[in-house]
Amino acid sequence: MLSILVALGCLFQTAGAVAPEVPQVEIPEAEVQIAEEPETAVIEAEADAKPLLSEHPTLIAMLDASNGIRANRSLSPHTLNENLCQAAQNHAQYMANGGSFSHGSNGGYQGRARQFGYSGSVRENIAYGQSGVGSVFSTWRNSGGHYASIVSGTSEAGFGLAYSGGTPYWVGVYGSPSSGVSEGGDYVSSSRGRRGRRGNRWGGRRGGRRRG
Repeated sequence: MLSILVALGCLFQTAGAVAPEVPQVEIPEAEVQIAEEPETAVIEAEADAKPLLSEHPTLIAMLDASNGIRANRSLSPHTLNENLCQAAQNHAQYMANGGSFSHGSNGGYQGRARQFGYSGSVRENIAYGQSGVGSVFSTWRNSGGHYASIVSGTSEAGFGLAYSGGTPYWVGVYGSPSSGVSEGGDYVSSSRGRRGRRGNRWGGRRGGRRRG
């Protein structure tokens, strides 16, 4: 009888026992390695960069025509300057957009050169209506004032061309980084008749009125 009671007591103790808690082990989530996207900022910046005006085929053709005239005088060729091209293109676009056909408008030819980062003195030729590069340089070559700009003692050049409808507006800017080049001798010409900023036959801003 006693052995039965002892066995029952052991049974009750076993039944009432509480199992020990199993510690909860936190399993960290697997780290996912995400490959970084290749840097595209530089590529996008290059794609958004504007092409240089001095690399435009028409402006290069204008430089070649201008240097051809200089070569006939055994003069060294001009180099194409990006800042002068920007100044020339700005004025060509201004005139094509309805601005005054003049050297003095749109900030003035010297002011435009400064605006686009050129510090030297400049000379400027403008024209409108000529059908192509050969035609506009034929006009300038046969104009005493324009010719003087082309064969001047300047060392750099920039050119611009813009259209209003079907009418082209041409600009040639000649400059030198040194300050020894006169600012005079800029001229206006047009296949529709030559006119200056004040109605002169030649459009020299400071003296230099010549008849080719």
